[in-house]
Amino acid sequence: MRRFGAPLAWLSLWFALSAQDVPRPAFQSTDESNLYARLQDERNPYRRLEILKQWTASFPNSAFRQERFNETIKTYRALNDGRSMLRTATEMAAADPLGQGNYWIALLTISLHDASPAALERGRQAAQSVLQNAPESFAEAKRARSVSKEEWQQERSRQEMLAHRTLGWIALQQRDYANARMEFTKVLDQTPDDAEVCYWLGTAFLASPDRDFAQMGLHEIAKALSIKGPRALLPDAASKVRRYFDAVYRQKNGSAQGEQALLRNARPAAANNGMKQ
Repeated sequence: MRRFGAPLAWLSLWFALSAQDVPRPAFQSTDESNLYARLQDERNPYRRLEILKQWTASFPNSAFRQERFNETIKTYRALNDGRSMLRTATEMAAADPLGQGNYWIALLTISLHDASPAALERGRQAAQSVLQNAPESFAEAKRARSVSKEEWQQERSRQEMLAHRTLGWIALQQRDYANARMEFTKVLDQTPDDAEVCYWLGTAFLASPDRDFAQMGLHEIAKALSIKGPRALLPDAASKVRRYFDAVYRQKNGSAQGEQALLRNARPAAANNGMKQ
């Protein structure tokens, strides 16, 4: 599974910073406090799961439920267990729709590549919830003093772009190419160096019989292949995309003439929001 590290790191930082300057709820007992302390000291993911399960069974209505859900997701990530991450995220969203559960569901919808109708609908609802709840979730009153206004707005924008990314991917699986193009364009307007989204947008253009759309699709895929850095295609994926690009270019244009020039010149545009990339 790809690109869980940054979201996990940010959420962990969010909980940690909030703890510094927002009044913390009280533990229900010394036993709960001890379980929490054991969890913070434990690094083995299997033993962490045992502590988390004991904590949940002993204190199901803990004031720290959202933090506990987040710790559980982190632990399943360490075990590369995406299905358990999704199950936990679903419980997290049910417990607090304004928490991070819907964000995780939206992220995992793509990462798990489950295109079943139920999975796509679950992901759609989660992504829409992220967008609908963003004004309240990121209200100024909820910002910890140790998180700057710029960081707070950047995280809101990042989560909203993740939601649009998910909605675009879902539309692509459902062959709703017009909506896929709309959602992917929103993402690339803010993060133009997202190679996966460039590739997905290219395939959404190529699905149209319109010749102009076909050329736009080839341009987007060439952009995807040009991108370097953290949002670049993984090497195996890049090789497959390049073979696909070569075949489709020749199919749409009748020959390879102009292909190398397109690959040399296609580059992502600058972001339109001034956010740090």
